[in-house]
Order: sequence, then structure tokens, then C-alpha cells
Amino acid sequence: MGADAMTIFSGGFADDPRVADLLAPGGPFEITETIVDGRPVRTYVRCPRTLADIFTRSAAHGDLDSMVYRDQRLTFTDIHTQALALAQTFRADYGVAPGDRVMIAMRNRPEFTVAFWASVVCGAIAVPVNAWWQGPELAAAVAESEPKVIVADSERIGRFQESGCAVPLIGADGAEDARHYEDCAFGEQLAADDIAVREPDDPVAILYTSGTTGRPKGVVITHRGITHNVMNMALMMRRGMLIA
Repeated sequence: MGADAMTIFSGGFADDPRVADLLAPGGPFEITETIVDGRPVRTYVRCPRTLADIFTRSAAHGDLDSMVYRDQRLTFTDIHTQALALAQTFRADYGVAPGDRVMIAMRNRPEFTVAFWASVVCGAIAVPVNAWWQGPELAAAVAESEPKVIVADSERIGRFQESGCAVPLIGADGAEDARHYEDCAFGEQLAADDIAVREPDDPVAILYTSGTTGRPKGVVITHRGITHNVMNMALMMRRGMLIA
């Protein structure tokens, strides 16, 4: 899936004089044209190339809070430390290589974010699945995406096991029938030099549709697709500050 930086400019956005300097040559949101899948697409000149670049840059926030979950506060350093350790586990223990899939199945928990970033730095394709899915739906997604490893909470682990899933499971909340997350995300870390180098149009995730009109279908998302959405949101925030 590609991304067009100018999609956000419908309705005269690009003509707004308040953002002209942001979009102009040399500006923080300068636009250029890039060939993606044989077609010209307008892209941001200063957009991070991949999600791994965003991950690396975010380390500069250090001890600032990155996530608040109930009574837990995780800093950017916490997220980085766990993600790099989990990535090392993915590679060393499960043979996850660039282009392989890592499935994530759980309700909203910090481990979801860590598992996603660990997939990114391995060069893998993250496959987050709907937490409401039952065994047959999960089994269908496993058969289709062929993940090397699954990170899930105990409720989803039970559903995987009931469906006869043979893929290794890492339990996000101490599930007895899976390898514990704490054993995977607090040890040796993937070295910075070993973070996978990917291209902007390489796949980074497979997101499943709702299945309203049929079986849920996996949609491939590229690094460029997400990084340009990040830039779109940043531009909207900057524009909002100018209007205010």
C-alpha cells in the first residue's frame, strides 16, 4: 500500500497561506514526487525512510513517558529496551528474519506496542489481529500469514491452543501454557548495528479487514504508508498551532 502526502490537502488545504512556508522548498514538510509501483506519488522530502528510523529517533526522548497503562508508566527507554530484547529473542530463538511474520493477539496492553516495534527492528512483518476473534478466525489468519512466532495474552493463547495452533507462543501476561514475556523482553538486546535495513515500500504490517461482507482479508501496509501518515498528522498539528 502506497501513500500520497497530498491526500491530506483536499479541500484547498495546500492553498492555505498559513501553511505555505511549511510546504515550500526547504520547509519541514516539503513535497516531492516519487515513483511508487510505477506511478508518480507525492511524498515528503524529510519523511523518515522506515519505521525503524522513527524507532531509533524516539530513543532521544529517553526518560520521558511513552505510555501510561493503568498504574504503569513506561518511558521511551523502557520501550526501547524491551523491544530490542524481544527482537533479539525473535531472531535467536525463533529464526525471525526480514520478511517473516510475527503475529500479535491481545487486548490493549503495553506488550502489544513492544512486540510491534520488535518486529520492525527485526525487519519482520507485524500481523496484529482482532482481539475479538475466536479460534477459527485466528486459525485462518495463522494459516494465511504463516507467522514464525505469536505474542498473545492468556485469553487469546487459549483460543489458539483450542484451534490446534502449532506456532510458538509468547505469553504477554504470564500464561502458563506459553513462554513468559518476561523471559523474552528483559535479556540480551539486539545491537543497534543489527537493526534490519528495509526500504520505504517494503511491507511492515498486515492488517485485517473487519470481515463485514465476508472473511476478513489481510491488507499489506508498507513503511512509507505509515511514515507518511505520521507526517500528515504532524503537519495537521503544526497547522492547528498556526490557526490558534
